[in-house]
Amino acid sequence: MNRPNIPKSRSWASLVSKATDYLKQTKDLISDRGIDLLNDRDGYVRIQKLSDTGASVELTRGGAKWGGVQAQAELTSLFQNAINKKRVILEKKGVLARGFKVIIVLFDAYGFLSKHDALIAFQKVHDYAWIHSVYWVAPSGNTSNTLYPNQPGGEGVFLYTKNQEWKKV
Repeated sequence: MNRPNIPKSRSWASLVSKATDYLKQTKDLISDRGIDLLNDRDGYVRIQKLSDTGASVELTRGGAKWGGVQAQAELTSLFQNAINKKRVILEKKGVLARGFKVIIVLFDAYGFLSKHDALIAFQKVHDYAWIHSVYWVAPSGNTSNTLYPNQPGGEGVFLYTKNQEWKKV
């Protein structure tokens, strides 16, 4: 997984200073293209203003790997491992034998990929017929969080469900 090298100790102060300066400079702008706080051979960390009120910004992390077939292949592997591990746990507890419907929620803490990438990656996952539904969600600075307004919202999609009505959500 390629990611930029985030500095430690004294270098961290420079990164925070650069972000703070950016916030001050863009406080009266509606939005802008953002700036790279870090950029190295492994990727970047970018800050971008999202709205004309306050200091609503989004940090974006990425690297050469994050996009296209290589990222989708890694995401397929992560999905498959999560589903396999969950099946083992639920079988040991007797949940599957009792016929409960299982819904798995996968959270992409870094928000590297889009819903489209997640859907494509899930198409290559196998042995999940025992699951009722799989829902994927990632943080998004563009979505409000009604339960926790001070926290970023999220965007999600059903990667798989036996209830076709849910796909309309």
